[in-house]
Amino acid sequence: MLRLGFRPFYLGAALLACLSVPVWTAVFLGQIQLPLEIPPLLWHAHEMLFGFAAGVVVGFLLTAVKAWTGLETARGPLLGALALLWLAARLASLAAPYPVYAALDMALLPAVAAVLLRVLL
Repeated sequence: MLRLGFRPFYLGAALLACLSVPVWTAVFLGQIQLPLEIPPLLWHAHEMLFGFAAGVVVGFLLTAVKAWTGLETARGPLLGALALLWLAARLASLAAPYPVYAALDMALLPAVAAVLLRVLL
């Protein structure tokens, strides 16, 4: 699972989509209320960009850079830490104060960029 970047991130993005679409539909129709720190419409937009799209892009880049350069990208514990950071932000959207949620999301892309920059340089 932690040998190539697409594995945890594509799986996470797929699970996020499978879970969040019915939840968002229920929230939109007023059937359930989530304890969100931000308005539901902004939560949905944020999760589409930083949750689903970022997960897919990170998974693709971590896998493609390895294919393009022939060098190892993040794998094992480092890849697991990046995936856990992504997951922690998804969970924080439901259970943590907004500054924690924002900080976790803001940390992922620079961390991935640092990993990829090390390989590309």
